[in-house]
Amino acid sequence: MKYLVILSSVLLLFSCKKTGENLVLKQGQVGENGDLTIEAVELSDSRCPKGTNCIWEGYPEAYIKVTKGDSINHLSLGGYTTYDTIMFDYQIALIDITPNPEIEGEVKAYKRKAHFTLKKL
Repeated sequence: MKYLVILSSVLLLFSCKKTGENLVLKQGQVGENGDLTIEAVELSDSRCPKGTNCIWEGYPEAYIKVTKGDSINHLSLGGYTTYDTIMFDYQIALIDITPNPEIEGEVKAYKRKAHFTLKKL
């Protein structure tokens, strides 16, 4: 019975329609999806640390460089701007920046990771 449940779960997973690729990048890292290249140039997070009360809630923000062939675009996702965009026939969305800010002190830039989804249109 246990194997039947596992087999059913695996079959269900592979039968689901793929909605996009997940991409996780640290600051300075470059990721690829087909013919699209994304570099996480700078990641910042001014959100209020968990367990505290802040006057301003803050926001995560990713400054990225998107390249396809000879075309290069720089843009910011998050912050007061949009969290997703369409570029080079891809929908690029910033899902989150982790880890969340902590009460004990600022999260160092090299520990931050930007979580994106990329969907070919």
